[in-house]
Amino acid sequence: MRSDLRHVCLLSILLLVVVCQVQATEFKTGEKVSISEGTTIDDEVYAFAQSIVVSGAVTSDLVAASNDLRLGEKGSVGGSANLAGSSVRVAGKVAGNLRAAGSDVIVSGPVGGNAALAGANVTLAGSGKITRDLFAAGGQIDIEGSVGRNLHVAAEEVTVNAPVGGNVMLEAQQVNIGPEAVIKGNLVYTSPMRAKIDPGASIVGKTVYHKGEAKNEGGFGPLKWLLRALGFVALFIVGLVPLTIAPKGAADIAQTVLRSPWLSMLIGFIVLVVIPAAVMVLIFTVVAIPLAIGLLWIYLIMLYMSRIPVGLAIGRWILARDGREPSRYLAFFVGLLIFWIVTAIPYVGPVISFAGLLVGLGAVLWDRFSFLKQLRAEGRM
Repeated sequence: MRSDLRHVCLLSILLLVVVCQVQATEFKTGEKVSISEGTTIDDEVYAFAQSIVVSGAVTSDLVAASNDLRLGEKGSVGGSANLAGSSVRVAGKVAGNLRAAGSDVIVSGPVGGNAALAGANVTLAGSGKITRDLFAAGGQIDIEGSVGRNLHVAAEEVTVNAPVGGNVMLEAQQVNIGPEAVIKGNLVYTSPMRAKIDPGASIVGKTVYHKGEAKNEGGFGPLKWLLRALGFVALFIVGLVPLTIAPKGAADIAQTVLRSPWLSMLIGFIVLVVIPAAVMVLIFTVVAIPLAIGLLWIYLIMLYMSRIPVGLAIGRWILARDGREPSRYLAFFVGLLIFWIVTAIPYVGPVISFAGLLVGLGAVLWDRFSFLKQLRAEGRM
């Protein structure tokens, strides 16, 4: 528990740093954000859009979230890069630390510090180089570029086929050590089966095998935080869709969360109970099974997206306290991050998460009901 609280505190401090520096940074939002080749931004950059391409230079830190995010070969980040997206490709130079999460993460450029990568598919390409430590978590992990110090991986399947300057610690269902692997420290791995180690691989230190299923324990405690971060990234990306195509509707629902949280929670609880019961009734009628399946899918989607208006509401409440209307993308990012951090607190976190689900679900339905009622009163339907 102390470890969990430490991580929460660290994330809270990070958030406070981000919020406190809002006035000293450059924000870029919209459908597409592009920093063209030859452009230099002498400041921190926060970018939130459907598509982000950085081909120029950012002299300080870069924080970016997008469906498609690319740091081009000509692009560079003078500080640390914190990137999230469905597809994240880093071909340019990152002078500081790199933190990237997404469905597909590919790093083919040099990183001057440490790197933490999480995704369904994570690749450190042959041209990529991590100067210090690399921690990677996900489904398929391929290490083809060099790692200066230690390598930590937790995955379904991992392949190491590159030089590693320190120890290699792996936790995976399947471990592969390729012919180009040169491990100057120890190889320690946990897996149900022994690793496939190519005869051409060089392991200077000891090779230690722990038989068993890969678990999120011991030295791999940070895995759960990377997986939670991946969930945060996925929800943020999904939330960009309504924020972009229906910004007024999203803002109205967020306002409902702030204006009527208790009513929204009550409506959310009723819906949470009634819809599953209705689905069961439809299933027993046999004829209405397709309708039941469709209703169930809509119900599950609503549950997943219920946290989006809650995050937007929290962000708007915090950033609009000076009287100015904040960027909806920034407000959503900040609010969702705060909600994500609070729900990670042991014991109280799950309660807050459940309450947020009810409030968000109820707010969506109540706002849409009010909207339809207004249209009917105006004779528009």
